[in-house]
Amino acid sequence: MPLAADAPLKPAPERLGLTLADCDFYHTVDVPGHGVVQGQWDLRGKEADYLGGVKLDGRSVLEIGPASGHLSFWMEKQGAEVTVFDLAEDGRWDFVPFHGLDLQHEHDTRKVHLRRLQNSWWLLREAHRAKAQAVYGTVYQIDPSFGRFDVVTLNSVLLHLRDPMGAMINAASVCGKTLVVTEVGEDHYHRRTPWKRNPMAASFIPRAARPQGFDAWFNLPAGLVSEMMQILGFRTTVTKHKQAYQAGHYRMYTVVGERP
Repeated sequence: MPLAADAPLKPAPERLGLTLADCDFYHTVDVPGHGVVQGQWDLRGKEADYLGGVKLDGRSVLEIGPASGHLSFWMEKQGAEVTVFDLAEDGRWDFVPFHGLDLQHEHDTRKVHLRRLQNSWWLLREAHRAKAQAVYGTVYQIDPSFGRFDVVTLNSVLLHLRDPMGAMINAASVCGKTLVVTEVGEDHYHRRTPWKRNPMAASFIPRAARPQGFDAWFNLPAGLVSEMMQILGFRTTVTKHKQAYQAGHYRMYTVVGERP
C-alpha cells in the first residue's frame, strides 16, 4: 500500500519544469530527451544485484534514501508502486560533530546540495512519466503510522547514520514482508581487519586527525546487518556484488530479510 492517508508526513509537492542546471546527480542516469548524465555511481545493468534480486512486480516499496532516483524508477518499471523517503530540507544531517567544525555552515551548504539532488529525482520522475511519490522528513520519524509496505530498502544509508540500528528498527516497523539493506562490503576495506576476528564487529570511520570525513559513521559488515535483521524477526540471505563508482568499483553486499 502507499503512504497511509493519516501519516504524519505527506507526499511532497511536485517540482516540474526543472532543467539539468537545477540538479546534482548522484547516479549516472539515462534521461529521456537528454541522454546519459554522469553521476558518482553507475548502477545501470546491475540494479537487480544491488537490490538482492527481490521480487518487485505488484509490490509496494518504500525506498529510504533515493538520491537521484535511478533505483526508484527502475523499480517502478519492474511493476512496483514506489514511495521514496528522503531528508527534508530543514532536517539535520547526522554529521560527526568534530571539535572546531562549523556545523551550521556545513548544514547550510548541504541543504543547497540536497535541494539540487532532490531536483534530479524530480527531473527524472517527469522525464520517465513516473508515478512514484516522495515524502520528506528524517529516518528517525518513520513509524507504523506510515502504513505498511511490502518492501523497504535502505541502500547505502546506514553508514551515514549515528544510530543505524534505530533506523533499521524504524524501517522494520513499516515493512510488511521484505527488508533490503545494501552497503559497502567489509572485504572492500583490505586494511580494516576487525571482521577477521569478529564478523559482527563494526568499524568506526571518523578520526580526530581527519575531520574532513564528517558525514559517515560506521562500516557495517554483512554479518552484523544480518544479525540486526534477525533480532527484528527476519530470515536473512546475503549476496555480494560489485558496483561502478567513478573510475573504479566498490565491493558491496546486500542483506535481504524476509518475515516468516
